[in-house]
Amino acid sequence: MRYLRHVSVVWPPRFPHVPGIDAAGEVIRSKTDSFKPGEKVLVTGFDLGMNTWGGFGGYISIPADWALPLPANMTEKEAMIFGTAGLAAGLSVQQLLLSGVQPDAGKVLVSGASVGVGSIAVAILDKMGYRVTAITGRPDPDHLMIILGAAELMNRNDFTSTFAAEPLAAAKYAGGIDCVGGEVLSGMLKSTMYGGAVTTCGMVALSELKFHRVVSYRSYIKGSYQGIQDRCIIPAKPGYGRYGNGCGLCCG
Repeated sequence: MRYLRHVSVVWPPRFPHVPGIDAAGEVIRSKTDSFKPGEKVLVTGFDLGMNTWGGFGGYISIPADWALPLPANMTEKEAMIFGTAGLAAGLSVQQLLLSGVQPDAGKVLVSGASVGVGSIAVAILDKMGYRVTAITGRPDPDHLMIILGAAELMNRNDFTSTFAAEPLAAAKYAGGIDCVGGEVLSGMLKSTMYGGAVTTCGMVALSELKFHRVVSYRSYIKGSYQGIQDRCIIPAKPGYGRYGNGCGLCCG
């Protein structure tokens, strides 16, 4: 219900309404040649669950270009376990790779590591051989190390006081995936080594980044996919490639 509360502030839905921003299932009928009845597909983002009735319905009707073939190594249940958060995490990891941040480059930060995008990013990075420093505000974050594979934990307040509070900070990390924004993102940029990269999505803490607080030019910001791009409207083929690769790293 948190999603509904958030949406109702900026976009009050017209009721009755069926939410659900992602879905996986079998094609029943298609008016195009893109998909055939019986084919397994998934959809995430676009207008699903917003103005279009969403994935909590038993049946949904969507434009064909919203759908992606379900990856062969993934069940419908697995696709929805990863869901939209898994897509965003996969895109973020992919961007680190494209930016040259390899596992042997050094430790990688992940903020918002206890939930959604951050937790899946931790699991993907660990499986790829990265040493992950997980930033979290949760009082009991042990599951991040035991289950998801983080090499070390750092309290969010400790991180911001160490790396975001002062104009300069020590360069300790090869890169980062930020799911929080605000002071956490500022601290990530300051603590990233020369040649590193930081991806950012979510901005749940603060959407505004005060660049006058970021005086280190060792790092640079990239969006999760080819600069800054809305994850909800990624073209089907690139989106499918990132979804399949990113989630396959966890499942395979």
